[in-house]
Amino acid sequence: MIRLRASAKINLALRVGSRADDGYHPVATVLQTLSLSDLLYARLAHRGEHAAGGPPPAEELLQLRVDGAELSPDNTVRRAVAAMAAEARDHGVEPLPLAMRLVKRIPLGAGLGGGSSDAVAAMAACSRLWRLETSRLEESGALQRIAEQIGSDVPFFLLGGTALGTGRGARVELLDPLPATWFVVAAPPLHVSTPDAYAAFDRDLGSEDACAVPVVPAYEPVFGGGWMGNDLSAPVAGLHPEVEAARRQLGEVGGDCAQMTGSGAASFAGFSDRRAATRAARRLQGRGLWAGAFVSITGNEHRRSIFGDVPTLTS
Repeated sequence: MIRLRASAKINLALRVGSRADDGYHPVATVLQTLSLSDLLYARLAHRGEHAAGGPPPAEELLQLRVDGAELSPDNTVRRAVAAMAAEARDHGVEPLPLAMRLVKRIPLGAGLGGGSSDAVAAMAACSRLWRLETSRLEESGALQRIAEQIGSDVPFFLLGGTALGTGRGARVELLDPLPATWFVVAAPPLHVSTPDAYAAFDRDLGSEDACAVPVVPAYEPVFGGGWMGNDLSAPVAGLHPEVEAARRQLGEVGGDCAQMTGSGAASFAGFSDRRAATRAARRLQGRGLWAGAFVSITGNEHRRSIFGDVPTLTS
């Protein structure tokens, strides 16, 4: 049995461009991993947990149990395992059936990247349990290719830490890391649809008022710089006033630079230390919000929690 921590992320900055002909919006976003995480337990399935004899059919390759949330049958973990199985066969390795238990602690539909991070954890579990060489998969571009197939945020979680995502978010490059920072993340009890958020962005601003190629202005590794901001905040606030109310409450309990992450529903703010963050999170919980205090984690910390012993990343 192996245990992997699938980190959450926040968008320290999110700039959105005008919708392209393919229906997608280009973005420029600064992402940061947090100590908030889902837990993925994985092992090779025991005899009797799958049909014996020959390669298992796709539906029997993974026995998945999810605690803490209800996921769709076509969830990112199953898609990641299926894609890794195909990659393993291309390398002459027959994938063995797996049993996984996913403990969901990252809220769904909150803009915190839980599903994307879970996918990378599942990819890493396959690599380790099937004894694939992660370094070779990285060098060949296989992990990046699979990550892009699953979703736009997934490639970021191959790296973690502080990074810039551009295009659809799949092009990721490391940035000078943000110093260790305590955050409170808070969300009302609702799910924000990402397509609805972008549709509201189009209605509010109009394609002629958005940049074709968005950029993050003058990033500096200092929380609270003028480079921060989220272009989806106002459109989502129009759809869900509760999201804006939660963001304002983060400021009321002492948070700095409170802003929404991703397309919501969660928002975050910075705090001076763990004690202040924990105290603020408890106050927000008392107001009926989901809330917690978490610290930023580096790319190396994130990768070790998923891939185990890996080469140190440098920016």
